[in-house]
Amino acid sequence: MNAISYAVDEIITDLGYYSPLELLLRQGRLRYTDYERWRNGEIDFISETFMGSPKRISALLESARDYVLALGFTAETYHLHAWQGEKANTRLDFCPANTAIDSSLLNTQYLRKEDVPQMDLFFDNQGIQLANDLMQALGDRDAKGSEEKLNQLEQVDPNHPLCGQGAELLLAIQKLQQKNKLSDTKQELNYLQTQLAPLAKDVLKGQARDFMAPFWRRLASNLDAGFFDEQCPDLNAAYCYAQILLWSEVINSIHAIPQWQQYAGLFAQLAHAYYQDNQRIESIQVLCDYCWSCPEADIFLPDDNNSLQAWHKFIDLELDIKWGWQHFPAWLLFNEPGLAKHIHANSSNTASAFKALQQLLQAEQEKGKVKVDLRLQLQTAHAGVFNYFLNRRV
Repeated sequence: MNAISYAVDEIITDLGYYSPLELLLRQGRLRYTDYERWRNGEIDFISETFMGSPKRISALLESARDYVLALGFTAETYHLHAWQGEKANTRLDFCPANTAIDSSLLNTQYLRKEDVPQMDLFFDNQGIQLANDLMQALGDRDAKGSEEKLNQLEQVDPNHPLCGQGAELLLAIQKLQQKNKLSDTKQELNYLQTQLAPLAKDVLKGQARDFMAPFWRRLASNLDAGFFDEQCPDLNAAYCYAQILLWSEVINSIHAIPQWQQYAGLFAQLAHAYYQDNQRIESIQVLCDYCWSCPEADIFLPDDNNSLQAWHKFIDLELDIKWGWQHFPAWLLFNEPGLAKHIHANSSNTASAFKALQQLLQAEQEKGKVKVDLRLQLQTAHAGVFNYFLNRRV
């Protein structure tokens, strides 16, 4: 199973169906801020914001489509409407005509066959139609439309579970529109984590992030820049932005925290944000800094596939026990020597074996020979790393 299959499986597990735009968001090919601009009518075509060549984007979506069809899912064309602005409530275009990306790769979602509604029942049952309209209005954060559809649903089918759920989500939207400053940010975090976000995910599925975005933004804006409470590590702007895939904001928020390196949990957040923001080297750098700064802590899994494979080899050979996590960055260099040119080793925590190995590998690449003094430095720093250097396959 390849990486795309894993990504599709995760989406299906979370949403119950597969959405191409969700895949692009999770793969870092589409920034959520650009998606919001499109939904607000500020961008004509969502395809114009994709990160990567149309050929690569098409290949990615085709691979995901073929996989989900092989699972037995059924294709269904869907449409999205603008949230606000001059295009409010009008149908949005995914891509221009005659574009390099086939529009069907974007405007088609895939449902389990048992979830596909029977046409005669679906269109004849007014309660089901109203429930779907209510979910659409809630996902669009349309308070007026949601209230109208909720009132209609309560009259037609007062026992429908969405009556109670919809009322709670509508109340949240109405309170949000009052734009009151939060009096207790810790209480708000608990409310979002334990009540509103789970309810939105349960009811709105793929629209849950769109619904929750302004709530997470409001909480982040009510926290002082650089604020971090070790007793409540989720109460920081980086965590809030991560919930809606705003990776640049996550990165900036963590760097704004004074001496953020003293908090071990922030390394994983930062490395993940860098990777999702298509900054692979920076992500690996954070992983290396973590290994050197927190050698006794449990390592977090790398997002990068090459680094993850190296991690598995490291575990299989029990080098985590023989060498220790502080020498995992050296193992990364053995598996990908080109990283030697990119990883900064000027921290006071950097393992001396890494510094010596880095210089040795760079000398090999640049001059085709190894300096004896550097070999001695590596041997002195760590015999195990030195022996692997001598016996490795070149």
